[in-house]
Amino acid sequence: MKKIKEIYKEYRIMPMLTMHQFRTASVASQICDNLDMEIDKASIIKACLLHDMGNIIKFNLNYFSEDNEPEGQEYWEKVKYDFIIKYGNDEHKASALIVKELGLSDNILELVNCVDSGSIELARMSDDFSQKICIYSDNRVTPYGITSIE
Repeated sequence: MKKIKEIYKEYRIMPMLTMHQFRTASVASQICDNLDMEIDKASIIKACLLHDMGNIIKFNLNYFSEDNEPEGQEYWEKVKYDFIIKYGNDEHKASALIVKELGLSDNILELVNCVDSGSIELARMSDDFSQKICIYSDNRVTPYGITSIE
């Protein structure tokens, strides 16, 4: 697999989204390091680093206008347009398609697919701790940093 920074550059991932995915992976890493059970940490981290690759599709680029810099809003609107043309209007499906393009395992794809607000209850009821870690970690990261679950 290419280095994650190379992937982010190739896919023109916004710095704000890059930071979100790094933070999500960081929370997941801390959890994995403190569990007393076998867990596929590498797959969890990869999934967390890639789980929102298509999120520019849903962004209102006027909302966090400071995050459009230094490239500018026009640049990011073009990236958003390109993503929609290539992957469609569903950011979650776009993220999954990118994971497939990268040739990653089905396990990583499953983990990326579980990181969706509509999957919280399914993950909670599941016995799969990898899914629980990924979705919990994502919900601990706001646009401004890592926060409590509340």
